[in-house]
Amino acid sequence: MTNTLENMSLSQIEQVLRNRQGEVESLRKKRDKLTMQLKEIDDQIASLVGSGDLEKRGARARNEKSLNEHIQEILKKYKKGLSLSELADAVIAAGYHSNSKNFKNVLYQNLYGADNIARDENSGKYVLANN
Repeated sequence: MTNTLENMSLSQIEQVLRNRQGEVESLRKKRDKLTMQLKEIDDQIASLVGSGDLEKRGARARNEKSLNEHIQEILKKYKKGLSLSELADAVIAAGYHSNSKNFKNVLYQNLYGADNIARDENSGKYVLANN
């Protein structure tokens, strides 16, 4: 990007954002495909040596969608937002699997690092940032 933000029009900045969102979506799809390939390889290994070896290292829960994708889908339905506890319950109810002993902490870390999710200071609830 040769232009700085100060030299760019609003439409140029919006185009850059759309391009980046497209890149992110492309990378997420690539990650999901690789995750499925890794699961297939783990299954092949388990069939050859037994699943006990995989369980010893703490096999990671596999999900079709990322935690962030689950969060976004849920927050789209709850425009006024959800508390951390409510969101944790909703994510698990939506079918997200986690082996974490402290899932709320995992969820909080994901929320803290997400650019597209904000915390409403008045209510303390998490909402989509573009609402």
